[in-house]
Amino acid sequence: MAQTDHNTRFPGLPDPAQVATDDAALAEFLDAARERVLEPDAALMARILQAGLAEQVAIAASRSLLARPVPAPRGFSAWLGNLGGWGAATGLASVTLVGLWLGFSPPTGLAGMADGVLGTSLSGSSTVVDQVDLLPNFETYLAEG
Repeated sequence: MAQTDHNTRFPGLPDPAQVATDDAALAEFLDAARERVLEPDAALMARILQAGLAEQVAIAASRSLLARPVPAPRGFSAWLGNLGGWGAATGLASVTLVGLWLGFSPPTGLAGMADGVLGTSLSGSSTVVDQVDLLPNFETYLAEG
């Protein structure tokens, strides 16, 4: 609907008298649409109901095929599923291999760090583990200072 700019007070806006006329025409159009009520004929309703019943039967048949219980995984598959799947198993395997590699041939920086943390060398005596208190007892928490 193209309107010309007749509003001198607010340029760019349509004239208020023209808007009132357009609103009245729109209201008249909507009133005429409300008065005319269309009812579907009986043949159309019968076809719609028949198609709906056919779809319900097809859905019920497909659900009965899909509703069969799936057997629970057993053995290695169940263990792997509880672990988190193949991704988690791959991560654990790679971390295990890195731990074995570092345990058999530790890099020189790791030995230096162990000297600083533990106060003794890794290549020294086997009493290094005895000197580190990894699980402190209750008296350790009571010490002041």
